[in-house]
Amino acid sequence: FRVPGLEPGTYRAWFQPLANAGPTGWTGVDREGLQAGEEDLRIPLAPAHVIAGRVLDAAGRPAGSGCRVLVIAEDSNGGGQGIGTGEDGSFRTSVLDPRRPFLLVAIREEDGGAAVLRGVCSGPGEVEIRLTAGRRLEGRLLGSDGRPAGPGVPVRILALLPTGETFPLDYRTESDPGGAFLFEGLPDLPWRLTAGGTDAEGRPADWLPLEREEPVLAGTGGLEIRLEPAFSIRGRLLDAEGGPLSSGWHLSARRGGRFVASARPGPGGAFELRGLPRGAVTLHAGSKGRTVDLGTVELPGETPAEWRVPAE
Repeated sequence: FRVPGLEPGTYRAWFQPLANAGPTGWTGVDREGLQAGEEDLRIPLAPAHVIAGRVLDAAGRPAGSGCRVLVIAEDSNGGGQGIGTGEDGSFRTSVLDPRRPFLLVAIREEDGGAAVLRGVCSGPGEVEIRLTAGRRLEGRLLGSDGRPAGPGVPVRILALLPTGETFPLDYRTESDPGGAFLFEGLPDLPWRLTAGGTDAEGRPADWLPLEREEPVLAGTGGLEIRLEPAFSIRGRLLDAEGGPLSSGWHLSARRGGRFVASARPGPGGAFELRGLPRGAVTLHAGSKGRTVDLGTVELPGETPAEWRVPAE
């Protein structure tokens, strides 16, 4: 192999055998400390160990090509690989170490079918994964006063390994007007649940983000999640003489030195900082390397309509 056009320096490279039709028999190797200009490198590739099998439906028939299979090492840091199935429900992939236990997670999203096969080791034989009806997970989002949080609050769940680490399998939904949320078609795994925070478009929501400390098991019902409200500060950013500041300026809010929100002023210097927590919040304005402390306010409570940046 040859990589032309490199600037002098030290590089990190990933050598990954590629094949359009399945495993190549070799796994990738990550190498650090490679110097531009080195010649006659020898990169030892590790032999791959194959996991092959088929996904079947509940009646034992091939599940077809609409399935996704994830292969995850149970003791890993959460990495996983997704594989599509063939028309006969078959899949084939490779893993580095056959001594490590793996999870095979199969999902057919069109009908909510799911299955988990544990303790799979690579070998010459095939494994079979039989789909069953996926599990449900449902609950309600409530405010700190016990009333429903209302519609549109984002809820996300991420699948967990026995180590407590997440791996790349997650589902998202939003609450209904009564604060209720529902996930269906889940594999039988523990999940980490988060709610509130930003909406689907990345904008701060009306509730502060919450991550449930205890894992939630698929099949759980009647779950209640209490959320804390998020607050906003609206106003205008002005210079010392009362003229609006907009282009090139930005605002940030901090709580105890920790960043919590930011915004840029629009026409007339108007701004809105959203997603702020209860308590004392300090505002800063910045432009071209200059940062100004605008003062501290207590939320919830009245906040100034105008925020002035003193002259330098």
